[in-house]
Amino acid sequence: MAKMGSIYSNCRRVVVYLGNEIVTNTPSAYPVRRRIEDVVSFDSTTTEDESESRPARINLTPILQRRYFSRIWVVQELLLPPQVAIQVGDIEIKIDAASSCFDAQQWWNGTPAPWMQHISKGRILDANLTDLVEKTAACGASDSRDRVFALLGLISESSFLKPDYSLSASHVMIGVAAHCLLNEKSVNVLHWAAAATTEENYPSWVPQWLGSCILDTQIKENCQWMEECILLDWGQYQREHLSKLWGNGLFDLLGSFAESLGEEVGIGRVFYFIDHLSNLPNQDPIPWHRNATVDAHASVLSINLTHLVTVTSRLQPFQVAEEKYTADLAIKTYRLEFGGLSSGPVPAMYIFTQNHEIEKILEPMDEIFVLFGRKSPPIYLFLRPGKTTGLPYRLVYCSSALIIVFHSPYREGVE
Repeated sequence: MAKMGSIYSNCRRVVVYLGNEIVTNTPSAYPVRRRIEDVVSFDSTTTEDESESRPARINLTPILQRRYFSRIWVVQELLLPPQVAIQVGDIEIKIDAASSCFDAQQWWNGTPAPWMQHISKGRILDANLTDLVEKTAACGASDSRDRVFALLGLISESSFLKPDYSLSASHVMIGVAAHCLLNEKSVNVLHWAAAATTEENYPSWVPQWLGSCILDTQIKENCQWMEECILLDWGQYQREHLSKLWGNGLFDLLGSFAESLGEEVGIGRVFYFIDHLSNLPNQDPIPWHRNATVDAHASVLSINLTHLVTVTSRLQPFQVAEEKYTADLAIKTYRLEFGGLSSGPVPAMYIFTQNHEIEKILEPMDEIFVLFGRKSPPIYLFLRPGKTTGLPYRLVYCSSALIIVFHSPYREGVE
């Protein structure tokens, strides 16, 4: 295994044979050689007229669904060599570092093998372990530790990351999560956390990415959110990247929500938590990763978070005035009262989310914290205190795809 990276890096080319179902064998002729950009269309917006004016194109998507491309060790076999040849029908597709197919990142990300966008690039100098784990999430291996070990030869930082088969799969999982979070500063690790689905004796902040594909519905939701808003600053948050994620109907929904507050609990002070942040004094919170640690024995993660509120009751579904807005966006709204005055309307928090399981997850006495990143929206972490004093919190839910709204009703004589 240690020599595989060197073998594939120094070979002239790798030839991929996908079987008789894919390859057309013509004994009297060699296959026609074509560059990948000449025979594969990476433009999903091609019109019917444009398609008719072009030669027949090869559809790679069903080919990438074959079991061959789901094996983790194949990744370095196709990324490290200077040239790869894949025969489809009677055409041999040629791919090398000069191929223009690498510009189609969005297209590759929508295929069963998004890591193929790096084919024949050699070691990926600008990639880190987090990126590769995400792109190879659908790949499998007979030894789950190879889901990580097979990637180490592809990244520049691998000089201090070495395969060690004396470690258990759980220890590898915890170590990789700690590396990605603390050394690469990747908060996506928390989006992928096992959280409420994990066993009591397993760290809740660690993804279960060595067992099965990590890109479930919640993770896709968060990754889409991160892609949309990564370049936006605080002041643009409410108006720009929320609308990019949920469309212009979002503002109709919020308007209907304000109308519902007027009807249900009286007009009061309403502010959007994240919009409120843009008006705070120009002082950054303590970076979440400053002095962050992972205890080597207990696997306890310590990072800097900002406490938002304590959950004092079960989340209650809240009916927005115009149901069509929530239905169109598949968004549910929940209300949480968090105490205050002895009688009459009390301050409340409202959560807008597309995750309809959240009301089953949260329990009274859970705590809501916020993690602030410089190049990402805030991440809401729902933590559950340990069953006995001194035990660490357990992560039960994590998302950046939330809107949190506070409502403080006006009362006579109260400011």
